[in-house]
Parts: sequence; structure tokens; C-alpha cells
Amino acid sequence: MVAGKDSKITLLDTSLAEVGLQRVRSVRPLPDDPEILAPLYAVGESILVGAQDNTVRRIEIRASQAPMWCFDTESENGRCN
Repeated sequence: MVAGKDSKITLLDTSLAEVGLQRVRSVRPLPDDPEILAPLYAVGESILVGAQDNTVRRIEIRASQAPMWCFDTESENGRCN
């Protein structure tokens, strides 16, 4: 689940596949003046990171950090540049 600057919360599919907009499962508005506590979410040996540029990245955490996928909440197809 990712909170965006547009006052919406988006539920994303956390699978490893590059699926573009199909990653979005649900979008809901946030309540007025929400408090967002952390831009990180753990999934197994990886984390989902929300960034200020409206992207969400899944990064594998082991001996090194390896990007697994990136999702752009503002692009038409959901893909990062």
C-alpha cells in the first residue's frame, strides 16, 4: 500500500513481474490531513520504497541491494524512466 501526494492510497501487487499498470489493485482517497509514518514496507527479503518523485521501487535486500521493479504512479503505463 502506497500513500501519494495526490491524497490517495494505492494498493499494489507485490509480485516480482514487470506488469506496469496491472500492478494497481485498488485506489482510495486518504482522509483529510493524513499522517504518513513510513515510506518503507517489507516483503520477504525485499522492501517497497515510496519516493518523492511518485515512484515505488521494490529492492531486494541481501548481501547487496538489487532493484526488482519500479512503478511510477504518475505515468500512463506505470513504468519508470
